[in-house]
Amino acid sequence: MQNVITGTFNRIPAPLLVILGIIATNSGVALSKQLFNALGVIGTVSLQFAFGAIILLVITKPKLHKLPLRIWLLVLLNGLALCALDAFYFQTVAHLPLGVAVTIGFCGPLFLALIGSRTLLDGVWLLLAGIGLFMITPFQDFQQGASLIGYMYAVLYAIGLCLYIVTSKFLCNASKNTKNGSQLVGLQGLAAAMAVSAIVIMPFGIADSGTKLLNPSFLIIGFGLAIITMVLTYAFQYTAISKLSTKSFGILSSSRPIVAAVLGVIILGDTINFEQVVSFSLIIAASIGSIVMQTKSSRDKNSIQNRAPKTPRSIHSVKTIKRPTVS
Repeated sequence: MQNVITGTFNRIPAPLLVILGIIATNSGVALSKQLFNALGVIGTVSLQFAFGAIILLVITKPKLHKLPLRIWLLVLLNGLALCALDAFYFQTVAHLPLGVAVTIGFCGPLFLALIGSRTLLDGVWLLLAGIGLFMITPFQDFQQGASLIGYMYAVLYAIGLCLYIVTSKFLCNASKNTKNGSQLVGLQGLAAAMAVSAIVIMPFGIADSGTKLLNPSFLIIGFGLAIITMVLTYAFQYTAISKLSTKSFGILSSSRPIVAAVLGVIILGDTINFEQVVSFSLIIAASIGSIVMQTKSSRDKNSIQNRAPKTPRSIHSVKTIKRPTVS
């Protein structure tokens, strides 16, 4: 099953994986608000982490006992980053309007994209994405019902998102460079990291919600939400991160407001104004430009490798031709 699922995710283009991850995240957060009042934010997150880890471990069956120490260290760091990311994100949404939370949070991936920029053209794509996000930032919501602790959670969410992207990239690369039998294949790295997250956050969830976590109704709802918010969301994102550079992933992630707006039009009948159309166009142009440049860069590297001179044959492998002796 692990090979089938991994093969299916790998066949999906990286930009589509990012968009699918964004859709799953938005849907999961909207549905999770039902449990906030009953279990609290941390209780809700811990329940979803527990089910998400169990589902992924059962599906992927990682051989954790064979992992080298350096891989375990990356799994631990990735799990802590994932735990912080989700906990702070749900706290942010509980204290701030969703548009504000998304805008502040995704300054993190854009910051990573800025660090990863190496050329003037990289800076152009980043600038376009930044202008697009600025144009659709709901500045009026920053004054309505906002709290200082909400902004604090939003900043921590942005930092957690940066750390998650970076540690996920390191974990993917390290697993590829490890010998067979002691590596994490496909989504096994995500499964191991989510298990760490569940272990770390569960004591806080129990302290926050107590025996309510064992309520059959909440368990059923939590299991269903875990499939969306944990399994699908992070499976899409983890696979996309393994395919993309942190720069390209960061710029593509700025398309989240676009996805939210489109879902609003389809589901809620919202309208999109001219300013939104312009901003969305800038973000889409930045995303396409970044992906095209990464593809071109990969092709150039492959071309250089293919043109590399072949290793000369050993002098010992050359047959010597004996000259006939003249009598």
